Amino acid sequence: MSETESTAQKMGDIRADSKTALATSRLVHRRILARLFIGWLSLSITIGGAVVWLEVNRFQLYVHELALKESATLSGESTCDLTQLDTSTQQYLTRLAQQLVNQHFLVVELYDANKQLRIEALRQGQEATERWIDRYRHRFPQQGEFSHEFYYGHL
Repeated sequence: MSETESTAQKMGDIRADSKTALATSRLVHRRILARLFIGWLSLSITIGGAVVWLEVNRFQLYVHELALKESATLSGESTCDLTQLDTSTQQYLTRLAQQLVNQHFLVVELYDANKQLRIEALRQGQEATERWIDRYRHRFPQQGEFSHEFYYGHL
């Protein structure tokens, strides 16, 4: 073999080795990028889910506090026994409940100590909402307990 042929063969070997090295490098880079993408996606979903969960809980507490604040007028006025309402007291409480409905609420319900519905005020045109709510009738929380039942739905 002559020196030129030997040099040509070495150059061919070098080119083949560099192509193999380049292909291996590309494969390694693709695997690294794929793993980085999967890690980024997993981390994004985890952090995003945690943020959504925290914000929904914060929103629920805000709505609960707002409802308590708005219904305080009715709570202060309804210290009477709802099981034995006279007509004038029932009309007065119904007017107060209707005022709350006209301001911010869709439905205002007053129950007696036996958990029987005594007074109900419903915003006009929201009968479908009331039927939807009735399907998911709530349980009564204990004294000082906050009910975490929160329903999402399309009306």
